[in-house]
Amino acid sequence: MKILVLGSGGHAWPIVDAVKQSDFQLQGIIDIEYSGQNEKILGYPIIGDFSVLSNFNSDEVAIIIAIGDRKKRSKYYKKVREYGFKTPSIFHPKAIISDYRKIDDGVFINSGAIINAGVEIGENSIINTGAIIEHEVKIGRNCHICPGVKIGGRVTIMDNAFIGIGASIIDSISIGEYIIIGAGSVIVRNVESHSTVVGVPGKKIK
Repeated sequence: MKILVLGSGGHAWPIVDAVKQSDFQLQGIIDIEYSGQNEKILGYPIIGDFSVLSNFNSDEVAIIIAIGDRKKRSKYYKKVREYGFKTPSIFHPKAIISDYRKIDDGVFINSGAIINAGVEIGENSIINTGAIIEHEVKIGRNCHICPGVKIGGRVTIMDNAFIGIGASIIDSISIGEYIIIGAGSVIVRNVESHSTVVGVPGKKIK
């Protein structure tokens, strides 16, 4: 399958790395803030801004979103879908992923992540480097699970959640939508929607 990567920031590097080790054929990288720079990521060129999509046939080329910021990621995911482009999920070959899971479109799972049996991951979410997602966890759409996060079994995380680097969530916790959990936090009780929680144990600060 022919692929374009949308986004050229830091998150693009592991995605291009994963693409290079897959059956996808990378056609180039799109920078949403392109200013004419002549740059490459792991040997692949930045070919222009979002408008260059008009040069490609959505029946022949799919898009992988390489944007870490949840708001921008959601915005451009919706745009490329409206334009008729497919958004396949991509898994780094060094991730460990159970055969007994459900993963929607547009998901990226990075190197070293572990996805155990019964896990469900909603569309356009990121499971970043070395994250551990235990059995029967449900993760919503447009979530970002940062590097080194550990999520115990039967946790539920709703849409648009951001779980910071190295955070831990004990078993059977419910996490609301549009939440932020700070780096290194330990979550031992449910988190309501639209909250920011930090610390050990995690406490709501907003």
